Amino acid sequence: MNKFIESAEKNIRWFENSGVMHPADGFWGVAERLVALDIEESIRKEIVEKFASRTMLKNSFAVESRRPDCNFETAVMFLLFGELANNEKRFATGENILDYLYFRSAMMRSKKHKLPCAWRWSHIILSADGHWLDDNSWCIIMQCVLHNTFKKLDKKYHAGDAALTLADHLNAAVARIMEQEPDEKGEMTDPDQLWIGNLRLPHWGGLSVFALSSVHALFGKEEYLPAVRKYLLQLKCELPGFSTSEYAYAMMGAVAAAAAFGDDLAAEVARMSRDLLLDAADKESGTLPSSHYEAPSGKGLADLIYTLNWSLLGLQMYCRFAPEDKEARGLLDKQLALVMDIQDKDESPEFNGCWRGMYDMEKQSWGGGNLYEGGSSSIYSGWTNAPVSTALLLDHAGISLLELSGIKKHPVFLTKFC
Repeated sequence: MNKFIESAEKNIRWFENSGVMHPADGFWGVAERLVALDIEESIRKEIVEKFASRTMLKNSFAVESRRPDCNFETAVMFLLFGELANNEKRFATGENILDYLYFRSAMMRSKKHKLPCAWRWSHIILSADGHWLDDNSWCIIMQCVLHNTFKKLDKKYHAGDAALTLADHLNAAVARIMEQEPDEKGEMTDPDQLWIGNLRLPHWGGLSVFALSSVHALFGKEEYLPAVRKYLLQLKCELPGFSTSEYAYAMMGAVAAAAAFGDDLAAEVARMSRDLLLDAADKESGTLPSSHYEAPSGKGLADLIYTLNWSLLGLQMYCRFAPEDKEARGLLDKQLALVMDIQDKDESPEFNGCWRGMYDMEKQSWGGGNLYEGGSSSIYSGWTNAPVSTALLLDHAGISLLELSGIKKHPVFLTKFC
């Protein structure tokens, strides 16, 4: 079996056997994450206080919040595996997760809402009226994937229509946020308070640009370009001063905009993010230092929630955009080899085949500490495991999220179950 397919299948078995997806066929979606019981007591108490719904397992507990972004990322990973491995059962699991999202979760806002087709943070916090920029950007991107690649499913869920509707509102939000000066904290947030997140950081802004670029590529939305360019112009000035965890988010947004709009400024920011990633990467392993504010920091710590996972997908996109760049391809190959090498080999089904949130490169084991959302004891469904497996599957297919989301044409269209 191909090494990428084999590693992805190990991870799929983790989804099915660990308790993060109960029932294992995806009927009720996937939980946000498992939290290993080896976590520091103070951090465990903080998580328990903030997340009301949990399922206790033998060696961990599931944080049962069904987040739309985590579910979309996991569904697309299962669909992609089903296509590439000719596995109808796993494809059906992906469709079950989508059925949950569209028909059972009640998380997507109605067309009468002030943000039609936006997704609430979770199925549990029903009163929460804010909508996260990063989470909803991923929901738009993944719905573009359905519209472009899995066309029968797009007809079933009207995913492309939903992505287009929400992207129009996202574009308006980016435009009005970019008209504001940073607040006293240095953050740039929505003055209308419809969206949550600091657009100034690529974690929020880069993903928003990626989402807008995907929708433009599919539906011809040239009117998105002014807001995109205004953000990228600011990012060009500020990116070198951001933490390493922001570089891959910047790369994904800039590459998507450069490929979708043919924009020179976006291409320049893409090359800048490429240079920053290569400069920051360990020359031997390819890993990047952990520096995100929600995760423990350290040069020898590989963060798989905010940094290394997105570097895989960002570098794939860049290498499809600039196929002559052998140095970028070399870094991507090192990072792909690294994640396959460190994939969890624990005998417990709660951990076997997963990627935990942080790996200690010096100790060659999972570790490095924990914070409320980041660290080795948090094992995310989306954001970590599904994106890493997706990167492996895409590399096996010789494509990237550019092709999957419609920004670039598929070299060979997927057709088995689409």
